Amino acid sequence: MSKTKKFSFPVSTLVGSTFGNFLNITRGKKIYSGFWSRYFLTFIASLILDPFGRGETLIKSNTLKKTQISEPPVFIIGFWRSGTTFLHNLLCQDPNHAFVTTYQSIFPHHSLVNSGWLKNLAVLIAPERRPVDNVKLNMNWPQEEEMGLGNIQPLSFYNYFYFPDHIEEYTQKYLLLNNIKESEIESWKKAYKLLIKKALIISNGKRFVSKNPPNTFRIPQILKMFPDAKFIYLYRNPYRVLSSFLPFMKQVMLGVGFQNVNDEVMDKQLLNLYNLALEKYEKDKGSIPKDNLIEVQYEQFKENPLDTIKNIYNTFELDEFSTAEPFLKNYIDSQKHQKSGGHHITDHLTQFIKNNLQDYMESKGYSNKI
Repeated sequence: MSKTKKFSFPVSTLVGSTFGNFLNITRGKKIYSGFWSRYFLTFIASLILDPFGRGETLIKSNTLKKTQISEPPVFIIGFWRSGTTFLHNLLCQDPNHAFVTTYQSIFPHHSLVNSGWLKNLAVLIAPERRPVDNVKLNMNWPQEEEMGLGNIQPLSFYNYFYFPDHIEEYTQKYLLLNNIKESEIESWKKAYKLLIKKALIISNGKRFVSKNPPNTFRIPQILKMFPDAKFIYLYRNPYRVLSSFLPFMKQVMLGVGFQNVNDEVMDKQLLNLYNLALEKYEKDKGSIPKDNLIEVQYEQFKENPLDTIKNIYNTFELDEFSTAEPFLKNYIDSQKHQKSGGHHITDHLTQFIKNNLQDYMESKGYSNKI
């Protein structure tokens, strides 16, 4: 079977959810014409896989209870398309670091026992590359946790991938955490710790390294779980970020979702999301202990990645940098010829930045830079 180059799945990434969670997330939502086959295939696959996931929970319950998150995790935050993937992949070259893989993110309930046969099946149906930036997809490579969290319990902003009509609702509830019950927050925390424990077991790593842009909105909640957590905030020229972010997200929605995307409405919502992310980070970053936060400009990081990583190790007093350095250098060398996705800067985007981000552009040294 030849793999498709188009970013599209025959099933939704909700396929790895428990069946009950799948029903909870999709209940009452409209399935658009042209997406029913994806919905039904996901429905059936989730139903079939559910008992296997319950079996894993039963078999590995003692192992998970004994597994401790002993080292403070490192959380890479920042807006989507700010270079967080490159930084995450680089830090995860260190053999001491653990991370959620693409496979674990899709199949969090099947990562310790059923991964052998299920991963081979997933590889057959997955596209070769991500949309827009052309980065290769590999089931064993580092991935964001948000999708995995959403496949364990409903509190996940990425539910909007499946139902873009509800993006405002998901923004308010699952990013800004407005009108949400404390029991939902506790369920999310429990799911997060479970995901991290499984990642530690799978990789045999000592420290968990996260890359999850929605966590830019959840700094207070993360600090309640991990008071000594380390944060790396990555920022980039808004022209480059947003010109890539808009088409990337819309292609993801069409590739895994159940609804069409209204371009005009979605552009407005996604651009507003950028402003919300900047405001929320500025509001919350003061709660992070001074020595546990590093702010990194992507352009400088891309120019000197090894120096940036060395500074991160020294500031956070991570394990011996010299041990990780050969692995880091190999990965940096492997990425030298990686081409980034194109950036189509529309008049609408230019106007949005001029109207909303002039002060921010100046404060970050991006004035008159596109």
